[in-house]
Amino acid sequence: MFRKNDQRQQSLFGPETWLSPALLARLKTSWAQTFREEVFERIDEEIFAVLYSEEKSRPNAPVNVLVGFEIIKAGFGWSDEETYEGLSFDIRIRYALGIEDMGGELPFTLRTLSNFRKRVREHALETGENLYKQVFEQVTDEQLARYQVAAGAQRLDSTQVLSNIARMNRLTLLISVLQKGMKALAEEERKIWEEKAEAYWGRRPHEIVFRIGKGEEEAHFQRLGGLLAELREALTPGEEAYVLVDRVLREQYREGEAGWVLRPAEEISADSVQSPHDMEATYRVKNGQKYAGGYVMQVSETCASENELQLITDIQVAPNVTEDSELFKRAITEQQARGIEVEDAYTDGGYTGPELTTFCKDQKIRHHPTNVRGGKTPADRWGWDAYEWRLEAKEVVCPQGQVGRLEPTDTKDRWMVRFPDPAQCQQCPLLTMCRVKIGPRRGAAMNPTTRNIQVAILRQGITPQARSIRTVVESTVRSLTWHLRKDTLPVRGQIAATMYLHATAMMVNLRRIHAYLSSIRSIYCPVCAFLTLWGLFLAIWKPQRWSPRLSGAFFKDQK
Repeated sequence: MFRKNDQRQQSLFGPETWLSPALLARLKTSWAQTFREEVFERIDEEIFAVLYSEEKSRPNAPVNVLVGFEIIKAGFGWSDEETYEGLSFDIRIRYALGIEDMGGELPFTLRTLSNFRKRVREHALETGENLYKQVFEQVTDEQLARYQVAAGAQRLDSTQVLSNIARMNRLTLLISVLQKGMKALAEEERKIWEEKAEAYWGRRPHEIVFRIGKGEEEAHFQRLGGLLAELREALTPGEEAYVLVDRVLREQYREGEAGWVLRPAEEISADSVQSPHDMEATYRVKNGQKYAGGYVMQVSETCASENELQLITDIQVAPNVTEDSELFKRAITEQQARGIEVEDAYTDGGYTGPELTTFCKDQKIRHHPTNVRGGKTPADRWGWDAYEWRLEAKEVVCPQGQVGRLEPTDTKDRWMVRFPDPAQCQQCPLLTMCRVKIGPRRGAAMNPTTRNIQVAILRQGITPQARSIRTVVESTVRSLTWHLRKDTLPVRGQIAATMYLHATAMMVNLRRIHAYLSSIRSIYCPVCAFLTLWGLFLAIWKPQRWSPRLSGAFFKDQK
């Protein structure tokens, strides 16, 4: 049965009874107070009501405490045990999560937390709704409104994060999948399989592989293919183990006349299974670095110059084979559903492409990339961005100032630019660098494609200001991953990764808000102190000018 946490109820044994006035004042100005006001008290617990039965039963543990616990854990990079230890003995963590009684029992156990996470994951699998993401959006939208943060201009960047899985070669992977499939069998049938696959049972996969001699791998690959095909027939179609065995068998083997034949490495797709413990984590090589079994995370944050405070507005998590342009479109579309209209987007060159250019045009978004993907022009020849493209007037101006006419051709996405004076082009000293070709029939002309023109305009729009605005988001990405060891998440699966990274993003926003509020206090507190002292001075020395209640006349009248 779902019940909201009445966080307004205060305990008789709150911090006021434990702390001196000086320590209490420090607590009220610490991150714990900001967390309590800006995160904990904003969490809408009704979002999680779908996880609980409507029938009368034992009430749930306080949801806002459970979610707040997850945010603090992710934000500090702690384990469950470390965070629970802090909740037990650290006054700041207790206060941040609304626990007034500093000496009382905790409202949940780690087992309760584990069951809560399981329900959230199962709900996400059934409905596609990640409740942690909904909490992030709900809390962030309230924070944006509270501090009047303009979200029309945003910068975006992506990074690779790895799942918490062991790195496996192909032989280790196949043995792991075989073992997991065997564990899903009924007890009697599994005993039969233990004898049939005795060489691959009873030890960890990497221990089995360690004992396989050099040159013996091919025989084991062939035998494992047959065992996996036979095991697939023994499993129930549709269950998790069947899906895993079937997928790995089809990805790693192809069926031939002599049985199942191992595919060459170059035939294995990047989105193939990297581990039986996380079927969604994929493989990617980016900038020469290999990421086996991971995800891509994209961060969107505000960057309007008028903002005194910038906040993360969106987090996207997907298998790492997903293109940046696809993540960009998801982020913009989901923010539009929340009422956030992005007008200017600052990205790096990985976000450029014909589909994204069309998307930005349709959504009326001014895209400011710091680079553009595409082939580089040789140094001895001008690129298309050397020309001025006046699309509305259908004119093109060459670097020497001659104006050409832009015309469509019969070929799709191909254009013709004709210059009126071929003689001028023929005599130009820079003709060897120009893209113009001179012929007897068409005169001086060049043939750009639609994409050539789009890329040229994008490159011409790159400014040092756009680079300086976008660069800051790299530090934001690092603030989300600084505590990860070798960029490896402490969780497995896309749902768990999404939950963890959204919790981390909420803590990053919390730190920014706390720093902003602290800066305001540092500016105004001395002023307030001065005005208070000055008021006391006037009240003592010139009471009649300060307040009639403190003047001598007032006391005389009372007599």
